[in-house]
Amino acid sequence: MTVRYLDDHHYYWYETLQRSNEDNWWGRLTTYLQKQETYEVWFDKYKKLFSGPERLPVEVVKSKEQYLPNDKFGITVSINLTYPTVEILDAMKNILQIHQTSRVGTPDLDDWADVFQLASQPDCLTLKILLDVYDLLNVSEEVRPTLYEVGVQLKLSPQSVITQDDTPKDIRDKATAMNSLVSRYYRWSRELIKNAEEGFFPVYGTIKKPKRNELGFFIHTRH
Repeated sequence: MTVRYLDDHHYYWYETLQRSNEDNWWGRLTTYLQKQETYEVWFDKYKKLFSGPERLPVEVVKSKEQYLPNDKFGITVSINLTYPTVEILDAMKNILQIHQTSRVGTPDLDDWADVFQLASQPDCLTLKILLDVYDLLNVSEEVRPTLYEVGVQLKLSPQSVITQDDTPKDIRDKATAMNSLVSRYYRWSRELIKNAEEGFFPVYGTIKKPKRNELGFFIHTRH
């Protein structure tokens, strides 16, 4: 498989899933998605399932034209901002205790535009590198290049390329640096694919998986 460079995280989501094992897919993936021969076909078929603009749990209605009836997902309240913050928070807690209910069952696709959400901020160039490294190393031992050869082919670290003028120590140091870099990318690529099978994308390395609520949607934690 050839990985293009596109400034489009959906494309790398597709390419990652293409390299995954459907038998290991999270239930929601198998319910809504299938592998397709090309990205264009896949995205055209499933684009409604992926995140659009993030919804906010609380939104300020600045004009009556913005107001929409909230009988389906919630209620509209008026807050007197001249009151002390602690009293406003207590009032909101009381309202939630009275009115908040847990939505049960799988959401209708017409209700949710983001069945699949990004688990972290994507870096398209890094995602391409990870998939390129994976493709070069995920082959039989007979044709598998060395880690150093992969790094040179993909131009991952020009300063670690061995030259004719290098001393034996330079050669050892450069080979060690390149091998370490490519090994790390290969580990991350496998983590990327494994986590995508579980419905988390793009998650690899030290990036922590978000939690899911009872519907399977991510609970985003802001720091």
